[in-house]
Amino acid sequence: MNGRPSLPIERGFPIEKVNAIAEKESRAGRWYRPVYTMHKWWSRKVGSLFRAITLYTLLDENTTKKDVELYEPSENETLGDFPKDIDNLVESINDVDMDNPDSLWDFYHKDIRIKDKKILDPFMGGGTSISESSRFGIDSVGIDLNPVAWFISKKQLDAGETTVEDLDSAFQEIKSDVEDEVKKYYVTPCPNGTHNADVIYNFWVKKIRCISCNHKIPLFRDYRVAKGRYENDEKYNTYCPECESITYTKNDGPESECNDCGNLFSHKEGNVTRGGYYNCSECGQKASITDAIEDQDGYDIQLYAVEYYCETCDNKGLGKNSYKAYKKAGPEDNAVLS
Repeated sequence: MNGRPSLPIERGFPIEKVNAIAEKESRAGRWYRPVYTMHKWWSRKVGSLFRAITLYTLLDENTTKKDVELYEPSENETLGDFPKDIDNLVESINDVDMDNPDSLWDFYHKDIRIKDKKILDPFMGGGTSISESSRFGIDSVGIDLNPVAWFISKKQLDAGETTVEDLDSAFQEIKSDVEDEVKKYYVTPCPNGTHNADVIYNFWVKKIRCISCNHKIPLFRDYRVAKGRYENDEKYNTYCPECESITYTKNDGPESECNDCGNLFSHKEGNVTRGGYYNCSECGQKASITDAIEDQDGYDIQLYAVEYYCETCDNKGLGKNSYKAYKKAGPEDNAVLS
């Protein structure tokens, strides 16, 4: 290779072990939140993959004990017990091959510092690669044409140089400035009384007019809003196309019944079919959604459901499905967002 030292990643890579961790990381976003997931970004790759790639790339066959520093976990030992030391690390670099790709894997969780190395990512996006490589104590350079990508990546690296107390203080300052202004857009009438609840999520659907009868059609591929929780975890929160309420339906069987109006419908099949067509419930017309949007110069959007949490009902000791649930969007919800 023209005198360049051999890299472990060129001789072997623990793809099965990386996949196992990456799968858990991607599914556990609500619990495991590395700093670079604080802001959403397109097609963001999981950090465990970047860390493994970086570990198997920054080290090479010429690495000596002077080129690395190895730290044990903190006093709480939450990272586990690692019996291997820096001598084993240097030996493990040269042991990596296709038959033994896991040689360096024992050091994946270690706090390793690698000297005199740099990484450049000229298309860094949300900066996952830069954040993970910086954890090895190296110079990480990221470039992106998008100024938002640059800003996100810079701030997430800045966050690593501050303290939890400073972050909490900054958050409380921002909260006091904008809380009242922002929260007024996230209130909804609680279905259990005359008080308000907090909005967790608003559900929207695109609407077009039928090219034959001008009937307004909400474009649903299916009518399931979200899986049920708690005692209703075997059911679905489902939008009824007849009365527009949110009702519970079971996932089995070809037909479901709305608990509010008695309408029988298939919650798995909406009015949008494969190939980008809609079916009009009023006149039976089947036509291209794209053609309909072009014919009427766009489409409308409709707020059709709200996920809410009610602290008042929670404090009263009501069931979980009473204070954290889904409901039909009403006139008050549309007025807030208009």
